[in-house]
Amino acid sequence: MEDHALEGGTSPLDIAVVVAENWLLLILVPLLAGVIVFGVISATTPNVYETEAILAIDEREAALVQTSPVLDKAMAGSPSFAGLPGTSSGARGESLARHLTVAKEATSDWYRLRLRGDNATHLKEVLYSIIQALISSSVPSPVEIARINQEIEQTAASLEGLERALRNVDRILASKDATVDHAGGEFAASVVSLISGIERRRSKLFDLELAKQGSVRSEDVIQPPTQSRMSNSRSSLLPALAVMLGVGLFLLILVFIRDGLRRASNDPEQVTKVNRIRRAFWLRLLASK
Repeated sequence: MEDHALEGGTSPLDIAVVVAENWLLLILVPLLAGVIVFGVISATTPNVYETEAILAIDEREAALVQTSPVLDKAMAGSPSFAGLPGTSSGARGESLARHLTVAKEATSDWYRLRLRGDNATHLKEVLYSIIQALISSSVPSPVEIARINQEIEQTAASLEGLERALRNVDRILASKDATVDHAGGEFAASVVSLISGIERRRSKLFDLELAKQGSVRSEDVIQPPTQSRMSNSRSSLLPALAVMLGVGLFLLILVFIRDGLRRASNDPEQVTKVNRIRRAFWLRLLASK
């Protein structure tokens, strides 16, 4: 049975022989086809560049990035949009929003801002303007700041009262008043509650001061906009690789067909079939030695 496989079938050695005899054809032609396809795509497709930044913001702030107030403010503060004729700010804002993507990082709570365009020189500056517009847009309005200041005053007054009460407790403990012993656990619980209230108000004051600065600040920019880099080279490479694989597979099939016809031509019983194949598919040149 093994002898029959070696005589009538195709062994791995036969495959190796066919590939070895045609290795130059199987390598150069697919490579040349891939280079041609890559060159055509690169020449006919405009270059697309991208820059990106990472911000430590929440979901609400990330949703604001592509809104009209932020983008309009970014375009107003960006030299790249100064003096552009014939296009309304609304149309430019819509175009900018289409080229801007905001996505949450898979491994953290940060958000990645990616901007694409055909101008590598201005791309980084535009993304920087968008980030600055987001920071300034997060600053409260004058009315809101007035409300925050009022709340700060109230919280500070409450904190001062609690701290005064805590100082009184310190004086009582320092004097070793006998009434403290009679109060027992209730006195200790009151002291703990007093200290907890002081810490809460201090934390609230800190949050209120931050709120006056805005929900997005410069320190929230984890990674500033990167240098613009070409982003469509990979999209040109994938079709070229696909063409290389396709042409290589097609040539591999052809060389095996040619080798099979060559073998069949040496078998008197198969000559008639080979001639019929030649006439049907015009493979006379393919089967020639």
